[in-house]
Amino acid sequence: SFYSKINKKIPTRSEFVKNVKENVKYKKSTIPMCHYYLHEIERIKFGNTITAEATVEHIIPRAPKKWRLKAKDVPRLHHVGNLILLESALNSGGAGNKIFNEKVEIYERSTYAQVVNFIEEYNNKYDFSTISRTDMTAVESRDDIIANIMADIWVDKLDADTNG
Repeated sequence: SFYSKINKKIPTRSEFVKNVKENVKYKKSTIPMCHYYLHEIERIKFGNTITAEATVEHIIPRAPKKWRLKAKDVPRLHHVGNLILLESALNSGGAGNKIFNEKVEIYERSTYAQVVNFIEEYNNKYDFSTISRTDMTAVESRDDIIANIMADIWVDKLDADTNG
């Protein structure tokens, strides 16, 4: 009876993915949640517990002038697909507002599994070097990938635990 009540409240995977893509955004009130989501992705998906101080990095920076963009040109600028967890020293030490190829050089020094995975897959799945005012495909693709990883962690696990 308890699990049947819980199961009625669990969103479907597609509802969850849609809501993540629309609502998980980096803003003042949600910074702790963004940290939590990215930490859990690192811990559960990649099996790596973070013990050092980490920050949330915007792949396309919040001030994307060097990318020849304005923040308003990037509608998904603060969405989860444009965020990645990065060691504080690497983020404050250089990632900042750099163009993508320069950011990749910094990301390559990261020990976080999600960053290593990002570096391994960005050419095939989401090449941020192709970002333009009219082409945000990389952010949209990564939004979808991250939302599905989150669904693996929160929806599928909860569903398995309550139906098993």
